[in-house]
Amino acid sequence: MKIVTRGFRWINRKIGYSFYKLFIAIPYFKFIKETQNTQVPITIRHWWKQKIMAQHKGVYWPVHESSKINQYQQIVIGIETSPGYEPGCYIQGIGKVYIGDYTQIAQNVGIISSNHDVYNNNNHILDEVVIGSYCWIGMNSVILPGVHLGDFHNRWCRICCNKVILSRLLCDCWKSSKNN
Repeated sequence: MKIVTRGFRWINRKIGYSFYKLFIAIPYFKFIKETQNTQVPITIRHWWKQKIMAQHKGVYWPVHESSKINQYQQIVIGIETSPGYEPGCYIQGIGKVYIGDYTQIAQNVGIISSNHDVYNNNNHILDEVVIGSYCWIGMNSVILPGVHLGDFHNRWCRICCNKVILSRLLCDCWKSSKNN
């Protein structure tokens, strides 16, 4: 029985690899090969889920199936940046969201660009969120409306795990779990 199972696995791998090679040989799918060695590679799975299965259909960057992107038209991203690429992210673009080049966003990060009015829940108070280039946002962090994270100068702008960022942080920032 084990020999038969191993045989099926071997055949499955060979067929899957052959299908993959055939798939990326089509000129339309050159983006899959071109992004393989980047920090946010586009895979056949991402393409299939977004373009064919219509999950996050209008979003122009790869998004994980468990991430939620609202108002993607209001979100502007830089080179090799994909908010929501990791699982469980929530990116709200009701206000404007600008994310710079080569910014890395970990799992379960929330980027919120509007808030509710205290007296009337139907009114949104819109504000923009600006995240500079070369920033790193750690797991379970939340970035609230009006936050501006600066660009990198000497080192990356880092937001460590489980942080809530309420205000403007300029360049060369380091928010760790020891100092809020």
